Amino acid sequence: MLTSNVRNTADQIDRANATGLTPVVFVHGLWLLPSSWDRWAAVFEDAGYTALTPGWPDDPETVEEANAHPEVFAHKSVGQVANHYADVIGQLKKKPAVIGHSIGGLLVQMVAGRGLSAATVAIDPGPFRGVLPLPYSALKSSAPVLGNPANRNRAVPLTFDQFRYGFANAVSEDEAKELYETFAVPASGVPLFQAAAANLNPWTEVKVDTLNPDRGPLLIISGEKDNQVPWAIANGDYKRQKRNQSVTEIVEMPNRGQSTAAGARSQTRLSPSSSGTQSSPKHRRRPDQTGCRLQNAVAGTNDAGLTGYLGPCPPPGDRTHRYQLTVFALDVRSLNLPPGVRAAVVGFTMRTHILDFARLSCLRRSSIPCASTDYMCATLYGSRDLGRLASTRNKLLATASSCRRWTLAPRRLRRSAM
Repeated sequence: MLTSNVRNTADQIDRANATGLTPVVFVHGLWLLPSSWDRWAAVFEDAGYTALTPGWPDDPETVEEANAHPEVFAHKSVGQVANHYADVIGQLKKKPAVIGHSIGGLLVQMVAGRGLSAATVAIDPGPFRGVLPLPYSALKSSAPVLGNPANRNRAVPLTFDQFRYGFANAVSEDEAKELYETFAVPASGVPLFQAAAANLNPWTEVKVDTLNPDRGPLLIISGEKDNQVPWAIANGDYKRQKRNQSVTEIVEMPNRGQSTAAGARSQTRLSPSSSGTQSSPKHRRRPDQTGCRLQNAVAGTNDAGLTGYLGPCPPPGDRTHRYQLTVFALDVRSLNLPPGVRAAVVGFTMRTHILDFARLSCLRRSSIPCASTDYMCATLYGSRDLGRLASTRNKLLATASSCRRWTLAPRRLRRSAM
């Protein structure tokens, strides 16, 4: 079984390197196999990426084989599996995007924290050291493992009722049974015990370097009805990760549970931009507030959950705020993204099309917004026309310098009259 799995992974790596396309590495979680990503992999292949679905060490090829030999899952730790995926990624010629689910969502954040991914998507991700919320539904979902200390060194299967509560609570009974029969396998008990003790153990393997400047953009996706990793845990991951200088976003998918990544029919509506166009109780926006007057421009969703540019708005009396305004030159005329798309989706889509960029750093010393914001909405189209990029950068400088309450930094045009 090990030989077959390694050969399969090696074939995927060779294929990805041969195509020259941007690779996307999918990382599954507990109680699943790489086959749970089949629908996702097909969608990304159709979109022009090359998909890799490597398993955990010793993963069997099929669900039937896994259920016949559950002992192969035992003793797998978070650190061991993270190192395994780091080794897989290290053999790729191009830095990949990585997408993980549940404990796999934790693993991809660990990989990103090592600077190994170009962009990261964590779906219903498990918690790491520093994430404190522990809702009752998460404890109940983990009880089949954590309820018996001896399970740490075992491979633990789920009954259908346990699977239904933790994975398939947002789908019908018939679909839940289909998912259970198609995807459910035993899982190592070690990762759940490690996650449960992460905040008590300073030497835990369940930790993420959230401040690494090479982490890249990160999107965290939470299912509204997820019992195993409810919003409180996913948002706890986000609160730790948002301190990173790279783009960090979180979105809640309405009426979704843990089965989204496993290819549930009623839960999976896949497209490269689908996660960016969903409204949710946590991120509402006013669709008519575009904040941009440019013809044929598309306005995305800002940090306030609204469509459009809000302008600098530090609270009155607050400390000085720093803002960075960036214009990108792309080698395509359009990214074909829908209105309201979130920043992480934009970053993921355009990363392979960037020719150059100009960035302006500004210090905001007042709560009164700057009047001129037109250039903040600009998208620079062109075919390697870097002269236009320089021109737009100069307009950004002129716009900011005309606002009396901006100070430009460092060692550039400065105007601090108040």
